[in-house]
Amino acid sequence: MSVFLLDIGGEIMRRSLTLRQLKKRNRAQVIDALGDLNKYYAGLKLGHSPSRQEAIDYFMTHGGPEAWYKRHRKSQPQ
Repeated sequence: MSVFLLDIGGEIMRRSLTLRQLKKRNRAQVIDALGDLNKYYAGLKLGHSPSRQEAIDYFMTHGGPEAWYKRHRKSQPQ
């Protein structure tokens, strides 16, 4: 099924993804956003240990979704 989707970074893309593929992709990005490396850099920027929401906000506003997509695009359906 062809769908328009809004990814975690806010970029609208036209993709042919199943609901299962979309959920898997979104879970993977949330895992990165809540990972130690992202939380470390978010903490440096914020000056304190980030909450879950602050870590996700940092990921979204500092290139996280774009970097995630570049690392994983070969495994995404075309």
